[in-house]
Amino acid sequence: MIPHAPPLARRSLFALLLTLTACTGGGNGANPGGPGGVNPPSGQGESATLPGLVRAVAGDGTVRLDWRAAETGVELALFQGATRATVYDGSPVDAPLAGTSTVRTGFPNGTPVFFGIASRLQGETAWRPAGRVLELLPAPPIYVDAASTSAQPDGTTPGSAFPRIFLGVLTAFSNGGGNVWVRGGTYTESFLPIGPFVHVSGGFDADFSLQTRDPEVIETLVRVDASGIGFSIQAAGDGAILDGLVVDGSAGGVVGIDLVDSDAALRDVRVEGFSDRGIRLRNQQLECFDIFLVDCQVLGNGADGLSIIGPFDVFLQGSTFAGNVQEGVELDDLVALAGTTATLDVEECTFRANGTEGLDADLAAPLFPGFQSGSFRVSFRGCLFEENGADGLLVDEDYELAAGWTASIEVLGSRARANGGAGFHVDADGTDSILLHRVLASANRGDGISITSETTEGFAWIAASICEANLGAGVRASIGQKSVAVSHSILAGNVLGGVIDAGGRSSIVNSVAYLQALGASGAEAVALARIDDEKTPAFVRAPRAFTVATLLTGSTLGVSDPGLVAPGDTVELSDDDAARLVKSASSSNVELTEAPTALTLPTPLALWPPAASEVASSYRLVPGSSLTGQALSAPGDPALDPGPFGPSASSSSPPGTFSPSDPP
Repeated sequence: MIPHAPPLARRSLFALLLTLTACTGGGNGANPGGPGGVNPPSGQGESATLPGLVRAVAGDGTVRLDWRAAETGVELALFQGATRATVYDGSPVDAPLAGTSTVRTGFPNGTPVFFGIASRLQGETAWRPAGRVLELLPAPPIYVDAASTSAQPDGTTPGSAFPRIFLGVLTAFSNGGGNVWVRGGTYTESFLPIGPFVHVSGGFDADFSLQTRDPEVIETLVRVDASGIGFSIQAAGDGAILDGLVVDGSAGGVVGIDLVDSDAALRDVRVEGFSDRGIRLRNQQLECFDIFLVDCQVLGNGADGLSIIGPFDVFLQGSTFAGNVQEGVELDDLVALAGTTATLDVEECTFRANGTEGLDADLAAPLFPGFQSGSFRVSFRGCLFEENGADGLLVDEDYELAAGWTASIEVLGSRARANGGAGFHVDADGTDSILLHRVLASANRGDGISITSETTEGFAWIAASICEANLGAGVRASIGQKSVAVSHSILAGNVLGGVIDAGGRSSIVNSVAYLQALGASGAEAVALARIDDEKTPAFVRAPRAFTVATLLTGSTLGVSDPGLVAPGDTVELSDDDAARLVKSASSSNVELTEAPTALTLPTPLALWPPAASEVASSYRLVPGSSLTGQALSAPGDPALDPGPFGPSASSSSPPGTFSPSDPP
């Protein structure tokens, strides 16, 4: 948890600057990228890359586990425990892991067992937990096969499999729980009742072998009837599990998965095409339930992709929420009960092309808070928010009227690109601690990072980050009493300015304003280096100019400053890392050799040198950079470099990566 900091107005600027310098470090010529250095901005793509369990299924005294492989030079181990909290207490049960799956036997039926993956670099001795801990309940399976021809199906063998999932889950429900194994195929179903300890797993072939189970190849498609709901989960505190399924609403289904007052885990589940929410979770109890989504996809639904109301602890891992008409994920409200901490923990998730926010989390106290206070722990790591209609990420503190409620909010190693509003937005009305570290906010049509508030004082820390080519400000503190403290960051080509605070209480230190017309307004700047000429030797790779594309007709762009563009130039739109060649340029228009597709206007246009083959910015310092040693450092310490990187291209932690082994 980030300790709550006092309002900026109550601290001297010098003391704050020393604190920022100590906390964020910086590059120096003697030790590029070494201990104490600042990790650079990063952001994950749509596919998760960090190792961890993605699927798991239990049978008669046996389990199968599937995991995401690690990169070269990283070892994995499998851990096991009797509870979620004790999985990593002992030694691994298998290490180092080979391949991406295992089948293990010898488990007592009816006793829950928990598994987790851990990783370490080759040569290290300590294991580091990776991904989520998954739960299983060994028990004889109940078989379901759409092709079953059994005259008296009872689900006890593959030969007597039930032909419908409904019969399988109803049998499990009546038995007080069970593992329902579903062969690949298409099942037209509605209102599938999922009670306590009912676990439904797809991806099996005709012989239901655990060794050959593969939901990615053997698809189990649940097509929900018109006006129907797919799975209806009411499992109370005894978690329901769905694993390796596709839940499809294209036939007119309303909601894919509907949960009331329950724990649940969804693993490798795709929910798509429903007229309302893809997944709807509701809790009206004075009890918090746990929700896990691991390696899921929630796509193209008519309202929110995932909708959550009530007291939950929510864990999202390696999942994608894309193309939903409203929010990709909406928590409205996520409630922290008195005397408890509500958790929203999101790692390596993608939120793309949703109609409003990528993720919108409203944090609230109960209607009648009582005499104890509550709190929130909100964390985003390695996430991507791009091309959403409103803010990429919005966290809204709605608990300001509840005495004593607080929130810890951190966004680490994440990227927000080409969103219709701000890239990252915290509406910080309550008491909180806020940290954005190694974030990359670019080409958003609003501000890169926006901190709004009402009457509660405080500030947000923004460190080792990049705000590039946003149509608003790079960083803005507005409306209320919260200010921002920016350190070791890059502000490049933001249209309305680098750091803006109408209240005049913010600060920026040890940072760089690159081709940034207004570096800081209402923010006290110390050791803010300016580069106004792209020919100044500074970075490994950066645009030579920024402008704005306002119109598109075929392959012809209207731009706000066409005089900057010449035939043969290379340009980039919306920070999409795609190089485009300028065919011709006039006093009002720019013609490209190929017409852009799926372009939302207005949008930033970055100009690169002619024949540039790579247009992904790298704000590392080149040897001999004019910025070397220009940052503020504590008396007696070596000179520091401004910005988030070390002094040479050999520094560690390149942009676009997130690694738990390289913490902030």
